[in-house]
Amino acid sequence: MFAGAAIFRNDQGTFSHVSTKRFSYSDSLPGEVATLVWGAKSAQRLGLHNVVFLSDSVEAVNSVCWKRLQGLSTSLHHNVQDLVSSFHDSANQLGLWEASWIPRRNNGVAHAVAKWALDANQFGNIELSNFDSSLLTC
Repeated sequence: MFAGAAIFRNDQGTFSHVSTKRFSYSDSLPGEVATLVWGAKSAQRLGLHNVVFLSDSVEAVNSVCWKRLQGLSTSLHHNVQDLVSSFHDSANQLGLWEASWIPRRNNGVAHAVAKWALDANQFGNIELSNFDSSLLTC
């Protein structure tokens, strides 16, 4: 079991929304792709139109970009094919999107928020005014 965190920032880098979700995957790749799927669905619910998805899992980023670059996802591992399709269904509802890999050391905010969510058992949309803002500076 692990937690995912979707951290949304506007074009000036200011935090606008924070959401967390608990996931149950025994394999890390489907879990990482599921987190991107949930992030795309969250962005869609928020009415966002231009989204850059950042992940420190190069395999997850390659998976969601594969279909976009190669056509059908037949070369993807069977345990992520449906998740990748779900990601594209949601992400393609946005105006523009891209997915990029970032080093784990640069993804500290998402990891700190996910850890906080597990420790505090806080999942869903997090009200920024009630949030421990020190987590947003990692």
